Amino acid sequence: MLGFPLGGVAWLLFGGRRLSAYEVNRVALAASALVVICALGLVSFMLLPTTPSSFEVLELEWLPGTGSMHLHVEARTLLILIAVSLALTLVLSAEPTADKQAVPDDGSWRPPLQMSVVLLALTATQVAVLSSSFLS
Repeated sequence: MLGFPLGGVAWLLFGGRRLSAYEVNRVALAASALVVICALGLVSFMLLPTTPSSFEVLELEWLPGTGSMHLHVEARTLLILIAVSLALTLVLSAEPTADKQAVPDDGSWRPPLQMSVVLLALTATQVAVLSSSFLS
């Protein structure tokens, strides 16, 4: 789930100069929609009676001696991620960039950079919600 927005950021930053504003919007929309689909799949998988109700994905230690941080996946954190990603998906799908003439072409508007920041914020939200100390 963390890889979809980060892949969108890489695509927008390194290949975004050749994309129109409409295409940039669609890249960000696809990344956020893939997060929603992936989270829905994980929630439906976790609701099966034979699977565990939660599991740890990653364990890091930021500073020596401070203890470790866990990325902990459970149903309630996935529901929060679904809500945040779905809200971003709805906002991006309602974006009025379908009219390609509405965006100035003089370089004053930087859609790849702006959408990259939005997708990085989505990734940061995912890490914050999945960290073990966020909801406890």
